[in-house]
Amino acid sequence: MNQSNTHIENKTGIILLESAVLRFMSISDTSTQESFAAYIEANRASDTLLETLSEDFPKFIKILNEEIASTRADLQSVLQ
Repeated sequence: MNQSNTHIENKTGIILLESAVLRFMSISDTSTQESFAAYIEANRASDTLLETLSEDFPKFIKILNEEIASTRADLQSVLQ
């Protein structure tokens, strides 16, 4: 894989995460929003962040998976 593809994949991942975070925050109460934000800030460098998020914030992981599935479907329809 070349650098250009890696850059595109990294940017796509960031966009998916940002979209999932925005959706999750929009449906969460203030307490959950604060807990989630603090959790991300404290663990942002963790190699297991997504795994631990799935345990502590399963709704976020569900939303992230929905964003990934939606993006895959969009890409497949464009490539057909």
